[in-house]
Amino acid sequence: MTSEAAAGRDLDAGGMLLRLEQVSVDYRASRFRPPHRAVDGVSLAIGSGETLAVVGESGSGKTSIAKAVLGLVPVTSGQIWFAGQEISRWRQRQSVARDLQIVYQDPFRALSPTRTVGQSLAEPLLTDRTLSRAEVRQRVGAILEQVGLPASASVKHPGEMSGGERQRVVIARALLWSPRLVLCDEPVSSLDVSIQAQILGLLDDLQRRLSLSYLFISHNIAVVRYFADRVLVLYSGRVMEVGPAELVCYKPTHPYTRMLIDAVPDFDPGIQRERTLRRVIPASGQAAGTSAGCVFAARCPYVIDICRQIRPALQPVWEGGPLCACHRASELASQQEPRPA
Repeated sequence: MTSEAAAGRDLDAGGMLLRLEQVSVDYRASRFRPPHRAVDGVSLAIGSGETLAVVGESGSGKTSIAKAVLGLVPVTSGQIWFAGQEISRWRQRQSVARDLQIVYQDPFRALSPTRTVGQSLAEPLLTDRTLSRAEVRQRVGAILEQVGLPASASVKHPGEMSGGERQRVVIARALLWSPRLVLCDEPVSSLDVSIQAQILGLLDDLQRRLSLSYLFISHNIAVVRYFADRVLVLYSGRVMEVGPAELVCYKPTHPYTRMLIDAVPDFDPGIQRERTLRRVIPASGQAAGTSAGCVFAARCPYVIDICRQIRPALQPVWEGGPLCACHRASELASQQEPRPA
């Protein structure tokens, strides 16, 4: 099979590898309480070899989207499609399980402290009875070298490695079955800034060499500025804004996207002062957002009555621009100045 044909089978009729259509996820604490909606009608798509970053504060529903794709939580409503096949239910997902892998946030908790790196990586491979132990050891050494570690690292325990090295091992484990899509759940948030750059560089290099697609989850919009192709901004389970990374991060439209960018610290005192002055604290008596209206209404400095009454549709602000769920998007876009993340 040619590389073009192999790439073609990764895509659905719309040319996308992964597609979510109006997906909602509910969590029920008990039968006596109404369920909490963590993901509320989210639609997104990722093409082959593309990186989509999902950004938002803690509790916005980012990880719940990843869990829904992996089948770790049930989908309340909506559909998930992967390589042209619906995988909304667990039985439908089994045939593509190896093509979907995840890189977790905390590499130390993701690895067993009592097992060597080689043992942790070999465990899933040993389920394949067609591989001999010698072939398993060979593949473990090769995958370690692929992520920038020597094959000899297989004899080390996680406690003997740095945070960056442990995260490389977690990435190596995600690559064992040659996946098509890797879900990265805050993969650099627990690392030093200098190590973050190295891991992002590694992920970028692996994407080019292996034609990987990424669903990259982060709370820091500045981290994904140069890494992602497109950015989706999530708040309280709803999509606030989505579009090319350069436009969303440099010329944001939605007030929540602007808030995320202004929250990023800057070493330049002048820029930091401007970001601090731009922050607007809503009036204390402001009503909270409801399911009928915009969920960001309670925190939005530009809220008007319609924001609390009608849920804004996700639509383009200008032709070819990002999609934004805001009643005043056109007005705000004409007033705002570019603000790099």
